[in-house]
Amino acid sequence: MEKIERKLTEYDTDIQLIFKYLKKLINPPVEPRPRIGFKP
Repeated sequence: MEKIERKLTEYDTDIQLIFKYLKKLINPPVEPRPRIGFKP
């Protein structure tokens, strides 16, 4: 995927944007979740 990205990003900035969003979908950020349960 990186080889394709390097070749295509030289030609079009829209393709750069697409790859940016694809990377976010592949590796989504992990948000901390609130703990569920009783507090002592």
